[in-house]
Amino acid sequence: MSVFGAYFSGVAAFFSIWLFCLLQIIPFFIALIVGATLTAGNAGDSRRVFEAFTITLASFAGFVFIFTSMGLVSTALSKAIFDILTPGNQIGGVVIGVIGLHLLGILNFDIDRSPAMTAGKYAVAFIFGSAVALAYKPCVTPALTEIYKIASNPAKVWDGAALLMAYSLGIATVITAAGLAISWAVTKASSPSMETAVKRLCGAVLLTIAGLILTGNMTLYKSFLVGRFVPDAPVAEPVMKRD
Repeated sequence: MSVFGAYFSGVAAFFSIWLFCLLQIIPFFIALIVGATLTAGNAGDSRRVFEAFTITLASFAGFVFIFTSMGLVSTALSKAIFDILTPGNQIGGVVIGVIGLHLLGILNFDIDRSPAMTAGKYAVAFIFGSAVALAYKPCVTPALTEIYKIASNPAKVWDGAALLMAYSLGIATVITAAGLAISWAVTKASSPSMETAVKRLCGAVLLTIAGLILTGNMTLYKSFLVGRFVPDAPVAEPVMKRD
C-alpha cells in the first residue's frame, strides 16, 4: 500500500459502513471546531473560522501522533503509551471536561491574544486530540488491517508509521472540512442568541465524552455504535486490550 492509498482509505471510510465506527470521534471534533469558532467572538466570520482552523490543526496533530504511535507495536513508544493509558485517559478526560464547561459558560477564562495565551490554547487543543486518540478504538477496515500488518513488522516500522499517519490524516481532512463548513454556516445564519445555544450544545457534547472517559464507560458508546450499525466489524487491538 502506498502513502496516498492509505490517505484516501482514511477519507473513503466516511463514505462507507465504517462511518459508524468513526462516530466514536466525529461528534467530539466537530464540537471542538464549532465551539472554537463561536468562542472567537466578534473577530469577523472569516477570522473566526481561521482561528478555529488553527486550533483544529493543533488538535489533529495530537490525534495523529497518538494514533500513529499506538499502532507501531514493535516500538518502545507504543508500549510506553499503553503503559500510561489509564492515567492518560483520566488527564485527557479532565481537559476535555474543562473545555466543555468553558463552552457551557460555567467556567470562564479571559482568553486574550498574548503569545502565552495563544500557545496555551494550542497546547490544550493538542492534548484534546491526544485524549480522543487514546479513547478511540478503530474498527479494522481492510485498509487498516493491511497497514497494521506492515506496522507490526520491525523491519518496516517507518513504512508503517508513514501509512498510519497518512490514514489518520485522511480521517482528519474530512472531519476538518465538515467542522469548518458547519462553523461557517452557523456564523452566517445564526443570531447571537442562537450562537450561544449552539456553543452550549458543543459544550454539552464535550462534557458527555469527558464523563464517559472519566468513568471508564467509553466502551458502552463504542459497543452501541459497532454492535448496532456494524455488527460484524472487528475492532483494532494493535497491542493489547485498550479498555
